[in-house]
Amino acid sequence: MVIIGARGIVNHKSALNSIPDHANPPAMRIRLSARIITLIGILWVLSAQAEVINWNGKVPLEKVIQNASPNSVIQCDPNVDIEVSKTIILRQPVTLVGLTAHLPDGLIKTPILEVASGNVTLLNLKFTGNTDTVSQDDRAPLIDVHKGSFRIENCVFENSSKDGIMISARPNGGDLVGVIVRDIVGRGNVRDVVSISGDGETGGKVRNVFVENIRGYDSSMRGTVEVSDGSQNVTVRTVYAENCVYGVDIQDHKSPLHVNRHVLIEDVYAKNSKHAVRTANNDLGHTDLTLRNITAEGCQLSIQARNTDRLLIENVRIISPAKESHQIDIRNCDGLIIRNVFILGPVKDVEDNLLIKDCLNVTTDTIVIQ
Repeated sequence: MVIIGARGIVNHKSALNSIPDHANPPAMRIRLSARIITLIGILWVLSAQAEVINWNGKVPLEKVIQNASPNSVIQCDPNVDIEVSKTIILRQPVTLVGLTAHLPDGLIKTPILEVASGNVTLLNLKFTGNTDTVSQDDRAPLIDVHKGSFRIENCVFENSSKDGIMISARPNGGDLVGVIVRDIVGRGNVRDVVSISGDGETGGKVRNVFVENIRGYDSSMRGTVEVSDGSQNVTVRTVYAENCVYGVDIQDHKSPLHVNRHVLIEDVYAKNSKHAVRTANNDLGHTDLTLRNITAEGCQLSIQARNTDRLLIENVRIISPAKESHQIDIRNCDGLIIRNVFILGPVKDVEDNLLIKDCLNVTTDTIVIQ
């Protein structure tokens, strides 16, 4: 282990008052109040019952969405694969289920779907991009989300020129709050399967984010999950990456407004990728990052972390590293704790596997080389 520059190891009162006290003893008033509240709740639920619309492709989906009532459920026939030449925009709360869609060759800078309203749910989608016919200068995600209270589950994204799904705050749009992303598979996307980022121009954050069970294959320039640019209170767990640059990346783009705080990454398995987890952070004040239960198989530099204080790394398995070099490289991370690391590979010395540089208050415990 090499440690360089480290040291210190409905108000109902008026209605009730209209009833004379002798006819309305306390117990009766409580029961009456409870019944009124219950009735109001039932009426609210009935008023909020969602309209269910079955779509089979015979009319344009954009027209169906435009004419739908708020909070409708649009159930698409998954066997109908539509070609999207103009982005479908969701401007009101809706649940979209089962849509299969693709981009035509050569169409640039065009997502299939844009989420421009809060309280949108996307389920069981399959989207295919056109990465082989679009340059990186003209890239676009398959789904572009810039409003919160958003949920997406059980989707497949393939061949995007950028990300499968990009969730990002917009300039002057305030914080994007409340995101759930579950059970997503990405194949052959150039960049991230799931990308989460704040707004570096006006400081909008992405907050209260839960990401779970994301699998990424063959992302040539990025990886499975990105957390960046002012992301706070984020949990990412159960991530798989194969033939990617990384499983999970936590980063900024050099703006002082891009500080990431309180991020938990756990249960990551990266195979034949450059990194299992990396932070491409600049020295902007990033804090409170936990990396837990990380497995890297055949990776080049399994864990790389930069410029993040109060960093906890624990329960790491590194199997058959692709390079005989440092597998954990930590720099400028004060309040660092590393424990329970097992490295199974050709390099047998701790100092050739673990590099800690310019970190204050470092604790290491149980580093095993086999």
